[in-house]
Amino acid sequence: MSTVNGGGIVLPDEVESSITSAAQEATATNVELVPQVSASQMPGGVAAMPIDPSTYLQVVIPANPSFPNPSGGVSVTINARILSPAQQLTYCSWPQTFNVNSGISFASDLAPGYLLSVAVTVTTLGIPDGVIYAVVGLIHTNVVNTPNDTLLVCGYVNSRQPIGWPSGILRTTSEGAGFSTAVQPANPGAGNFLLYPTVDQYFRLLGISFTFTTSAAAGNRYIVVAVQPVAYPAVWVGVCPTAQPAGQAVIYEASVNMAVAAISAGAVETFPLADVGQLAAGSYIDILPQNLQAGDAITGATITGQAWL
Repeated sequence: MSTVNGGGIVLPDEVESSITSAAQEATATNVELVPQVSASQMPGGVAAMPIDPSTYLQVVIPANPSFPNPSGGVSVTINARILSPAQQLTYCSWPQTFNVNSGISFASDLAPGYLLSVAVTVTTLGIPDGVIYAVVGLIHTNVVNTPNDTLLVCGYVNSRQPIGWPSGILRTTSEGAGFSTAVQPANPGAGNFLLYPTVDQYFRLLGISFTFTTSAAAGNRYIVVAVQPVAYPAVWVGVCPTAQPAGQAVIYEASVNMAVAAISAGAVETFPLADVGQLAAGSYIDILPQNLQAGDAITGATITGQAWL
């Protein structure tokens, strides 16, 4: 028997025992739960990716069909940091040298633990944006070009800008500044148009130059430049307003943002081109002289622009 607050209220023993037991349960020590393995942050705010013994790091760099391959190829280094279950850091490095127009792909097994970071760096000087596109991820089979289980890195890397995980930004093959390029298609036979199929993943036409020589056949010719996106009809993007008569050789220069008929001196003609943006691989850039005769010839063409992959 006891009293409450000294107020003379007497409690039966069984009630007092019940109250005491409830108070002890309320103040019981909480049980700390064992954390489960996850891809969240580790102590100190470090991002980590759990990896098991069957995990492989896959690196795929697609071929670039038009960028001039540097002497000796291009060198790229892939680095990774792994924290082992014993809390020890392991530093891995995969230096690779390859031809730009061939690309490279490989997979390498990783030690179990936590993947802390991945970095991709071009160590060859003079490689601009839009040339080397790296895709790095995790797979669970030693078969190259398998779809990634986890995507880590996806974007362009150049001599001045490495990329990595977890701080990198994923970019598509059409993003970035691209690289400046110029191609010189083979001369078509006499009496034929010039039809150039683009080979880069994306190509933006900026300029075109060529010589057009007309035969003695009577009639004026007019120069037209057109683009033909994949599976679409040709669209005119530039027309020289000056007629070219028979029996002449004229140099034509056309570019985006050029003033209309900036030069018209007979032997040299200039005209502007419309900017149609990026053309997908397999699109055509055409030189289409109107009223073309059997003996007319297009020679010495150079097509300039920006390209991506």
